[in-house]
Amino acid sequence: MSYVLEHPGEFERLERQSALPAYDYQRELEGIEVKDGACILDAGCGSGIVSRYLAGRFPRSRIIACDYSAPILREARERAKDVHNLSFEEKNLFELDFEDSQFDLIVSRFVLHHQSCERQERIISELVRVLKPAGKLIIIDVDGIILNLYPQTFSVKQGLKKLAATDEVDLFVGRKLPHLFSNAGLASISWAIETTEFRGAEKKSEIGQMRERFANASAFFERVIGSAQEWERFREDYLECLADPHSVSFFNKFIVSAIKR
Repeated sequence: MSYVLEHPGEFERLERQSALPAYDYQRELEGIEVKDGACILDAGCGSGIVSRYLAGRFPRSRIIACDYSAPILREARERAKDVHNLSFEEKNLFELDFEDSQFDLIVSRFVLHHQSCERQERIISELVRVLKPAGKLIIIDVDGIILNLYPQTFSVKQGLKKLAATDEVDLFVGRKLPHLFSNAGLASISWAIETTEFRGAEKKSEIGQMRERFANASAFFERVIGSAQEWERFREDYLECLADPHSVSFFNKFIVSAIKR
């Protein structure tokens, strides 16, 4: 999937999303520690909200944040213009031009589910290459997001089948991460699962997020689901199902870490 970072509204959507309990990056990363002078990579930084958090938490470390999207990096640099231990670089995660064994800690959050299985392996291989021996890799990603909704209309059921089958995204990547880490030769692999259930105010916020995701990535959804008419019906029905006070919507978030041998 060619992600939607170039959409003019995506920067602020990502900032708002990260403020919601389901996407609480501070809780996800609360246990990490690094030594003074460490070099940290935020791989696929998006708006840079996690990069700014890492820079503030580890002021004696150097944080490099990278993404492929020049437009969103411009906004990220502006938002972080007063953060002196943080820099942003335009990079392709498949072919990072960093030196081998450069980083003490690498964090990559909500990146791999936008990639095919083959690309996931390539990205992890590159991240391991630029990680120092004894350095830590942390990847956080979703499992079942968008797909775990009940009840469903016929159009929603058919559309979700197509989303689950496409190789442009992998909405079940979370459960695969420990295996991918093992295949990459990493050691001391550990993982945790957080289940988010959308109810009450959190469901209301998620409905707003889904409206924005659908709008910002409409070309992708239309391509996968079918015609413009099919996509429009899916979108309307999905949001209606999600808004049903008795509907069930949830996803699992995997937080996986490992050490380079």
